[in-house]
Amino acid sequence: IRAKTDFPDLEIVSDPKEATGKYFLFLDADLEPLEKSWLTAMAEQLSNPRVGAVGPRILSLDTTIESAGLILSPDGTVNSAFAGCTRDFRGANRQLQGVRNYSAVSGSCLLTRKELVDRFLLDSVSGSLNFVRDDRVCMAVEFCLALREQGLRTVSVPYAELRRASTKQAASVACPDLQKRWPEMFRRDPCYNPNLASGRADFSLGTLAN
Repeated sequence: IRAKTDFPDLEIVSDPKEATGKYFLFLDADLEPLEKSWLTAMAEQLSNPRVGAVGPRILSLDTTIESAGLILSPDGTVNSAFAGCTRDFRGANRQLQGVRNYSAVSGSCLLTRKELVDRFLLDSVSGSLNFVRDDRVCMAVEFCLALREQGLRTVSVPYAELRRASTKQAASVACPDLQKRWPEMFRRDPCYNPNLASGRADFSLGTLAN
């Protein structure tokens, strides 16, 4: 990570309480940056006080897209945007070429402010948010939606890219507890038009039911 990151004053910790910097990054151990500017590109978005969380574009081992953001579905599942698409795919209306809002981004690589970690995670009942658990997707969604309740946005930066060095992650995860807590967000994700395909989560047009 240090060899492939040009961000200054980078410290690596295993416990959130040990962090002393302004920003806090949750990062899976098997993700490898493709460009040294990846973290700087993500941190630039946090200079906007209205942004609370930032995610990159995550590629699978075969360089297809694993996730470019997360989309909430009415059935209670959380789907990875553009999962399975090729790296050079531009997306509908070039969705994959510009920074855009999402309701949540993957906990595999999520950048936020240390003050928000302290406020929403370390002061929680559990005492911390462990993004390494099996339900880290749901926990990342919970964090992003909690930020949204405070008026903070979540964005994805497609030109900040990391590639996974191990097995591809699931493109869809069920989060029934979060659906109960935020039913309207799952009924109609404000960052994903209901006329678009929900199963593919690739911003293509959906089909009308007979």
